[in-house]
Amino acid sequence: MNARDLTKAAKDLASRGYGESAASVLNTGKRLAAIQDKTSPDDFRVFRSEVSWHPKVFSKVLTIGKDSRLERHLKDLPDSYSAIYALSLLSDEDFAAAVKEGIVSSTASVRFITDWSKTRQLHGNAVVDEIPIVLTARKSL
Repeated sequence: MNARDLTKAAKDLASRGYGESAASVLNTGKRLAAIQDKTSPDDFRVFRSEVSWHPKVFSKVLTIGKDSRLERHLKDLPDSYSAIYALSLLSDEDFAAAVKEGIVSSTASVRFITDWSKTRQLHGNAVVDEIPIVLTARKSL
């Protein structure tokens, strides 16, 4: 891409934003990833600054665009780019489990996804049940 095309794309993205729906967020991310693939790292840094989004937002949307797993579940993705980003951070195994368990849903929030992920990492695939237990001691404590 030449400098004129990059400037035009940056102005377009700056005016449109990253998207209001899961489909538009995903499309914007794919567009960023395609531009990154076609430009040098220095030109891409300039492009990123011309878009004028917060660096964290830009990075999240770019990460979303690079995640090929998301397209297959577009109808189930939440509209929040932050929630979609939380899904894109999952390992392939965790992502498959999230799909199977219904975590990937249009109503999922960042907190819901993050809490589920932390619980899964803490307990693995084990089903965690609380079992009440009463202990007695032979001697008084």
